[in-house]
Amino acid sequence: MCGRYSGVVHEVATAVSEEERQALRKLLRKPGARDEFIRRFEASGGSKAEVDRIVKEGDMATFCGFLVAAGPTMRVEWEVRDRTDLVYECKSVALYVFADSWLVSVNGSRLSTAVSYSTPRKAIASHEGKLEFKTEDSWWRPPCGIYRSMRSPECMDLIAAKVADEIVSKLTDLHNPIAHGDLPQYEFLWGEVEADVPHFDSCHDEVGKAVRKVQTIKATKGKKEKYRKASLKLKDLMKTKGYQQLMFRRGEPGFRGVADSVIKRVGLTAKGNLLRYRGKWIRMFYDEQYGFNLFLLVQEIEMPRSISRELLKAVGPYEKGELEDWQGSRVPPHREEMEVDGKKCRFNGEEWEPYETQ
Repeated sequence: MCGRYSGVVHEVATAVSEEERQALRKLLRKPGARDEFIRRFEASGGSKAEVDRIVKEGDMATFCGFLVAAGPTMRVEWEVRDRTDLVYECKSVALYVFADSWLVSVNGSRLSTAVSYSTPRKAIASHEGKLEFKTEDSWWRPPCGIYRSMRSPECMDLIAAKVADEIVSKLTDLHNPIAHGDLPQYEFLWGEVEADVPHFDSCHDEVGKAVRKVQTIKATKGKKEKYRKASLKLKDLMKTKGYQQLMFRRGEPGFRGVADSVIKRVGLTAKGNLLRYRGKWIRMFYDEQYGFNLFLLVQEIEMPRSISRELLKAVGPYEKGELEDWQGSRVPPHREEMEVDGKKCRFNGEEWEPYETQ
């Protein structure tokens, strides 16, 4: 069977049933449906004559062609990648809406007007768990990839952020992995590095560079006043960038003193004051301590994959050779002690040497 779209004839592999034709005619005869068709698709050839023809012929292929060309109202997907960004596999669920009727396409499947729903929640009800990632399904899958959720500008009004979060949770079987807020698109990596493990701050962004400057001054003797001014300037910058002071218990992994800074990917099961950062990369900066309470400045950060591949854990034990480039950009210069191969070590200017503790 053939369907026309923007003057081009397309072959449609799957035959259209009479039930689908009748459902399409019913959909386009809804009050305001023809006006909506012309308004949304006029730039692509969606004229009054065209919509009349589609209704007369029950031309579902052309109608769905207009919908697909305009793009989904909401699309949730995951991609499995290797460390060179080669895509191995992807799965998706796309929602389309027309005249208050919701249509669903799973992994690019053909849309059908015979199966429509009144709300987006009902539309995905029979597809819950479709995007669950099961590593045991394919032994060859690389251990890292991307979850992505995209909403069209139209969808921002039709699907509230809370409902969009719920849709992603049900499709992926993950507990609130994405917090859409006012963002039309959201994505996060998983499997690139182990979750909830602190890494030395890569200092790759504006705040990171300021952190590095403060740490370098702190490690230099006789620079107390300069360190104080640099610290105040850093905290002002963090405030403008939306950093929040959060309280943790003393002994939080990765911190040994004021001005320490770590980054980590928050796990999808995080609770407490890191709940809002699930699935995100964050920076945690040692601000101050009172008694057993540790106060850290925390904010989400952008994490390029080229950097996340090279991160060094901020807690030992370390493998031999991992700290040889400690004077580079990854390891805070004021750290005087490290645990290497299970032994407390100090740096003598050239290498890390074990030392005896009383």
